[in-house]
Amino acid sequence: MRHCEDLQAVITPMPVEQFVTDCWEQQSVFIPRANAALFEPLFRLEDLDRLINLSFTNYSLFTFEGRRVITPRLRRPNKTSIHEFYQEFSAGHSLAVREMQVRWKPIAKLVSTLSRQSGFNFVADVVAAPARSRNVGLFAGSRSVFILQLSGTSTWELPPGLFRPFAAGAAAGAREGRLSVSAGDTLYLPYGNAPEGASLKAALPLVEVGPEAPSLYLVLSVQRVTWADLLERNVEHASARNLELRRALGFGAPLRLFGASQTQARFRELLGKAFEAPDWKASSHALACEHQRRLPHLPDGHFAQLRNVDRVTLDSVVARRPGVEARVQLFDRIVELLIPGSFYQGPEKLFLALDFISETRQFQVRDIPGWYTDAERVLLVKQFMSMGVLTFAHPQEAAGEARPA
Repeated sequence: MRHCEDLQAVITPMPVEQFVTDCWEQQSVFIPRANAALFEPLFRLEDLDRLINLSFTNYSLFTFEGRRVITPRLRRPNKTSIHEFYQEFSAGHSLAVREMQVRWKPIAKLVSTLSRQSGFNFVADVVAAPARSRNVGLFAGSRSVFILQLSGTSTWELPPGLFRPFAAGAAAGAREGRLSVSAGDTLYLPYGNAPEGASLKAALPLVEVGPEAPSLYLVLSVQRVTWADLLERNVEHASARNLELRRALGFGAPLRLFGASQTQARFRELLGKAFEAPDWKASSHALACEHQRRLPHLPDGHFAQLRNVDRVTLDSVVARRPGVEARVQLFDRIVELLIPGSFYQGPEKLFLALDFISETRQFQVRDIPGWYTDAERVLLVKQFMSMGVLTFAHPQEAAGEARPA
């Protein structure tokens, strides 16, 4: 895998196995490096004005002024102009662009791989902080984050309780909550999750930048999936089976409950029913499907291939597009193929074909198993090519040229 496209590149030289076992959601980690150009392929400060200027709206673009997060004017003809953003930056305000995983291809590749490796979705934000500035460093503190310093140097002031503490042997300043992060360094800050909501009440971290040069860093926020999420899916499955769980609360609820003692007893009774036969498999499958649908697509110029859909034949060799992972589920005689951002539903007879497509990265159309006619095999592949699931494995075949032997 190329530079800056997986977890190992983010945390090198620490092995992934060590990070997952000793650090993930347990302790903060600072990884300094003497390689200022390590993350340069992801995004550069020179790219920022081009990204802002080409955007139709200012949606997901913000400024940080001290501890304030400011939303600019969003839409034309009155949207905040690129010249006004230059002025904001010159005045010492940081510029932050959210959801870079859908805006910038190198970051999209990194986020896509991290999501598949970890089982969690990520949101990527780029923050440019001017020299001699001291502003808030990120959007929300209720997330675990990776911070990749792309260029310049940032001094982070970390409020106590917001994130998990550093290990005993951490770098100087880390345990005191003030840490200087230089280009090529990685900072991992797992959410503190302190008792009684202390982490939620903590202030957001501040970033101070010296006079030498602006600072540019990438914040990768982990969309954490908790045990509460898993239990919630179990209650949803239980309520589908048990009518009592779907009955409305009594008159006055939830503002007030008449007969509180009886209501509490009923609550405990139904709580027991919701978990008397916990369905771990169905609950975890529901979370996995939600994760699958939120995975980002990797751009590969597929629009240019759509004009060649009619060239598909039994002899065509097709492949799932980069980043398109698929899962199959069958329920109520309906089969569903889950793909990033979407899904396909069909009759039960398609199960063998969809299962084959989800498990096989590249194949010849005639190799699709099942009791289908050749015309049905070709039609199914054309449908999935039109949806962006499949593409030609050999571009010259799409253009009608003979494939080299």
